[in-house]
Amino acid sequence: MIVPFEEPEFADLVSLWNRLAPPRYKITSDTLARATVNCPLFWPEGSGVVVDSSGDPVAMLVLKESASPKLFAGQNPSLAHVSLLVTSGLSRELLERARDAALERGVNSLVFGMDVDHLFPGCPEGAQGVRSALLEFGFTEKGRCCDLERDLSDFVLPSRCFDVTRANSAIIARGTEAQIDELDAFIAREFSPRWRFEVMRKCRLDKEPNDVFILTVEGRIEGFAMTQHEGVVRPVNGATWKQSLGPDWGALGPIGVSQAVRGKGLGHSLLCFALEGLHRAGARQTIIDWTTLQGFYGSVGFVPTRWYTGMELSL
Repeated sequence: MIVPFEEPEFADLVSLWNRLAPPRYKITSDTLARATVNCPLFWPEGSGVVVDSSGDPVAMLVLKESASPKLFAGQNPSLAHVSLLVTSGLSRELLERARDAALERGVNSLVFGMDVDHLFPGCPEGAQGVRSALLEFGFTEKGRCCDLERDLSDFVLPSRCFDVTRANSAIIARGTEAQIDELDAFIAREFSPRWRFEVMRKCRLDKEPNDVFILTVEGRIEGFAMTQHEGVVRPVNGATWKQSLGPDWGALGPIGVSQAVRGKGLGHSLLCFALEGLHRAGARQTIIDWTTLQGFYGSVGFVPTRWYTGMELSL
């Protein structure tokens, strides 16, 4: 029997997840709630939980709508996200429920993960039951990405970063409240609406602009790096896996520099200054999630720890 996602005890859903998920994907109740029922894109009509004769959950699926137009522009409004699928082999009815709800609203494509406040940027490798269920339902595979990690306990800021910033009349420092409007305009000009939404939510709603490192060149903002650590208001993106990362975890991303200053080493310097900031804040095991840039981040010691495969279904 399928019941609404909210109906069973939430602790039972977390227990089901942690029992069936690969070890690196353990979560807490607050993480699951943030990514599902507390997200404004949560779609209850397409979500559900399969319960057995005793009322215990044995499978669950969460559907989320496109971020456009509700949260920001730029995303296909005819796309929906299967945010999570946890199953012991009872998934088809849940997928049919999600598909039917999507079709009723005129959605023409389902993707696995990649949603706002996502848990996954694709189907996690190691979750073979989920992958098999998606493929059997008609999803096709669309590329790979990974999460990267390293322990920052021995991180040392490379001296060449000072040479690069000096040569380019650049400064890299923690953001301030006074810079929020300029940072907003910069990200809107240079990067995706999604990045703008995530960074401005952290700066304005969560009031944590100091966790965003800002690159200025001759007084103009030309880059940013968002960081997270133990104690932030809203652990998102890579910080989803804080339980796996352990005490004093850290997370970095999104990060980017403007087209005008690329090729000068400033992106690498921004990365290193942000990591140094996390190190000084006490962060140890630190994650950079949802990337294909293993070489760039590998240059400062990050290695892949989780791999994902994109999955999409045309309706």
